[in-house]
Amino acid sequence: MEELRELEKKKLSIESEMEALVEYLEQPGMPGISGNLVDAEGFPRADIDVFAVRTARHKLACLRTDHFEMMKQLEKGLHALHAQGAIRVPRGGESNGGMNGDAHDGPVSADLPPFAVVDQISEGSPAEEAGLQLWDQILLFGDVTAISSSSPFGSLAEVVKKSVNKAVTVRVLREGKEVALKLTPKSWSGPGILGCHLMPKKY
Repeated sequence: MEELRELEKKKLSIESEMEALVEYLEQPGMPGISGNLVDAEGFPRADIDVFAVRTARHKLACLRTDHFEMMKQLEKGLHALHAQGAIRVPRGGESNGGMNGDAHDGPVSADLPPFAVVDQISEGSPAEEAGLQLWDQILLFGDVTAISSSSPFGSLAEVVKKSVNKAVTVRVLREGKEVALKLTPKSWSGPGILGCHLMPKKY
């Protein structure tokens, strides 16, 4: 258990660094995570510190790799503890999610492995309104889970398309706790109908 606690601390530290880098790259006037660093004529942009941006992007990529490996270690440890009966895993009993969601004590990944990670959220978006947070790990989206579908990430996209202006139950893993939310895909002032970016979670 002590080893898992240490891993969790390291994970949170990595997530904090990643969040700070994303915030830096997404500042007004900045190119973001993947925007152009050269102008229309192919020269380095004069309005930004290109070297600093490249350094931040490289650091973010390294941290994402570290975070991925850390999550694999944590999940293996949680599965081992669950197999030994050392932890209690909540089953059933979904709760209604509000703006900030309802948290349940205890890890849940032994029952529902996360299949996607929130790595970007736009201010004022449906995702933000629902209470979704950066680095939340998606356990369930509508009726889609890593167990129910051979391609959960693709199935999630289909659910989103079919659920415009309809509340969808979303369950996420956040700092070791399950949080239930209600997310309504809809048009807003920004692009898309969610206003967040998800990356597939690989094992």
